[in-house]
Amino acid sequence: MRVDLKLEQVLAEDITVITSEEPLRVTISGDAALVIDAVANDAAVKVTDFDWAPVKCDRETRLAATLGQGGARAVLRNASGDIVISRRK
Repeated sequence: MRVDLKLEQVLAEDITVITSEEPLRVTISGDAALVIDAVANDAAVKVTDFDWAPVKCDRETRLAATLGQGGARAVLRNASGDIVISRRK
């Protein structure tokens, strides 16, 4: 299932998004501050507009990153679909 997540402010609590087969798109804007924990199996974690480097090992790609002062965690999981993280312009 395709998921489009828009993060525009500090998260009040941790969130978890799990999907498969289709892209999971995360757009970050405004004063968002969070900790990202992303894992894509048989796919990629693609990051634009940030200096974050996902790590690929065998069939899994991981990204652990902190935006702003950090805060709540955004746990992102996708099987056979990319996780795409970008900043709204």
